[in-house]
Amino acid sequence: MSKTRFGLVFMLGFFVFLGLVGFSVSGPEARQDAQLAVEQVISAKESGGLSIVTADGADISVIFPEQSLEKDTAIVLRPLTTAPLNDKELVVKGFQIEEKGKGGQGPRLSSSAVIRIALKTPITGDVSIIKYADDGKNYEVIPTLIEVEGQTTIFTAEVDAFSGYGIRKVTKQQIQDAADKRGKRNFTWAIEFKDSLKMTAPDGTQVNMTLDMTAVNPSGSMGGQYSGAATLVSTGVKQTDAIPFAAQATMKASQVKFKAGWNIQLSKPKGPPPLVPPLKADLRAKGTMKFAMSIASIITPETEVETVDVPFELFTSGSRAVITFNIPGAQALKFENGKFTRKGKK
Repeated sequence: MSKTRFGLVFMLGFFVFLGLVGFSVSGPEARQDAQLAVEQVISAKESGGLSIVTADGADISVIFPEQSLEKDTAIVLRPLTTAPLNDKELVVKGFQIEEKGKGGQGPRLSSSAVIRIALKTPITGDVSIIKYADDGKNYEVIPTLIEVEGQTTIFTAEVDAFSGYGIRKVTKQQIQDAADKRGKRNFTWAIEFKDSLKMTAPDGTQVNMTLDMTAVNPSGSMGGQYSGAATLVSTGVKQTDAIPFAAQATMKASQVKFKAGWNIQLSKPKGPPPLVPPLKADLRAKGTMKFAMSIASIITPETEVETVDVPFELFTSGSRAVITFNIPGAQALKFENGKFTRKGKK
């Protein structure tokens, strides 16, 4: 073999070797900022969380809604100073969360926890919270709600397990694929009411109110669009000099639609303020239901009276749901024994 040809073969082999090395080497090792780490014991029965502000200005909170942890857990949250995939597309290096004393293992979840990352700068383009793969070379796009409040951009996502998480520029197709993947889970979230309450009207009429309502979210997430139907029945009995007079008003909403989002706030601690401010998260929704109302009594047949727009507010607390109706011209109706449950297998 001539020296020239040998040199070409050698150089070609060398470049092939470099190419193989380039594909096999993982990204930078994830390094955690121990000085900014926080830890907290989170109760499985109560909502709680941890919050940090990273060196690059990201305000990161991880919140565990009521009953989302399998057991009371000591949790450590550390920001990352160096992250896998540390390239120009990375917006926030992110954080690592683990159960204390478990060698990097994340806490065990019964249902989703919530990540909230706030940046004091507007963000343009397609971005998302991502989960770093263990190999340091890949990542998973997590369906993310993005809200802008003034000059602050807020990213919120639900997660079912913990690894390292950050924020990265991605493509529209990656965002859609992540939403489609979550939507293919074989379970849905449902808000259900079969509840009643008793009250006395100003004229002394004894009224029994019952609510039968189901709204389902098939997206695979707790937050998002819910749809269903509701029936609100009011049965009143008024004592008269002759015989008791009874009447019943039935209000039916055949199409109930609302969007539920996470409400995250500081909760009031019991006793002296802790070093780590306690966080609370619950799902909240508000809107208007369009009810068709009909009235019937012992002396008149059922008659449709009118269609009524009824504002409502709803929130969940663990597996419990509460809804308040503000019927025009009447006192607020608050039903507190609804259920928020997952239907099907995880």
